[in-house]
Amino acid sequence: VPIPDFDIQTDLDMAAKALGFVESTNDYSAIGEVIKDKNSMYYGDRAYGMYQVMGKNIPVWTKKYLGTKMTKEQFLEDSEAQDKLVRAFMTEKYNQYGNIEDAVSVWFTGRPLKKATEEGAADQNISVNEYVRRFRKEFFNLLEG
Repeated sequence: VPIPDFDIQTDLDMAAKALGFVESTNDYSAIGEVIKDKNSMYYGDRAYGMYQVMGKNIPVWTKKYLGTKMTKEQFLEDSEAQDKLVRAFMTEKYNQYGNIEDAVSVWFTGRPLKKATEEGAADQNISVNEYVRRFRKEFFNLLEG
């Protein structure tokens, strides 16, 4: 069930906060565990920052979304860059798919929710459905203030 009346213009800050809470309990300095699954495309990598961007994505995504290629260390130390990147990504994916749940699913799995669900997408901790459920819960908590 998509979040009713979600507006990317007015609700983006809350969506980013909710995502940050799900990823790292809103910790800009968070560093994830090294991925040990040899079948993962991120094997040997780890996630960085409040939104847990995978290390190998940082130079590519910062160049694409911020116009400046950053190192993992630079990104980790720059909360503003972390916020700008996630907002740009979410806006792009929201505009592409038409709802915030698909944008959140793409953030987590690289695929929209229906496709990710059909493929059983999950990381070592949770499924895509649980991830989106947690996002929605945090979003509604913020909405209710």
